[in-house]
Formats: sequence, structure tokens, C-alpha cells
Amino acid sequence: MINNRAVEDELHILLIDDDPMINFLNKIIIEKSNIGAKISEITQAEHALKEISVGNLNPSLILLDLNMPVMDGWEFVEQFEKLSNRSLGAKIIILSSSINPSDKEKASSLSTISDFYSKPLSLEMIKEIKDRFVN
Repeated sequence: MINNRAVEDELHILLIDDDPMINFLNKIIIEKSNIGAKISEITQAEHALKEISVGNLNPSLILLDLNMPVMDGWEFVEQFEKLSNRSLGAKIIILSSSINPSDKEKASSLSTISDFYSKPLSLEMIKEIKDRFVN
């Protein structure tokens, strides 16, 4: 299997949040940051998982909400870990409004999750994320 990221050499950010307005605002912030990323938005975690598993999406970075209906962020991570391609090394960043300390604790205990940020996304946060987690 060809690693599309290596071929395209492009940062691809996947936004997974059940609120389309949050995805829209996050997309605008990322575009304003001028980090040169391709951005995909999905409002259902189970749909994102399917698109990744069949190879239709190959993100380098996933910004994932925790509190979503049907499949929440934790369930997404659990299923993502079972994928054979694991999206070829995508980094998962939790971007949540959760103030529950156990969510941050759980995120830090999972090797699949690179970090935990609180909403709302800002220009400074996206630049920090890029500097820390994108080669």
C-alpha cells in the first residue's frame, strides 16, 4: 500500500465533531493559520472511521471531539486502534469542551492520543499542534 502522505507531502487535518458549526469555525481558524493544510470535516465518528478504514481518508492529524452521539470520541479511538493501517500514523488530538479531569487522564494514558486541548481552537493552538506533532 502506498502512503498517500508521502506522495502528496501535504498536511491533512481531519476534523471530527458532531457540531457542523464547530467544524466550520475550526476550518476557518486552520485556514487563517496559513499552515498549508488540506482540511476534511466529518460530523459522525463512525463515518470517519469507515472512510479511514477503506482508504478514502488518510489524515496526518485528527482533531477529535469526545462528546458525540452514536459513537463518541473514546469509541472512535478504540476502533481506530483496531484498524490494520491505523491511517498510516495519523496523530489524534482530543479537542473537547470536557472539563472532566478523568478525560484528560484517560487521554494521557492512551498511546494513540497525542494530546488533549480544550475548545475553542485558536490560531496559537493550531500552530503549537503543528510544531509539536507534524514532521
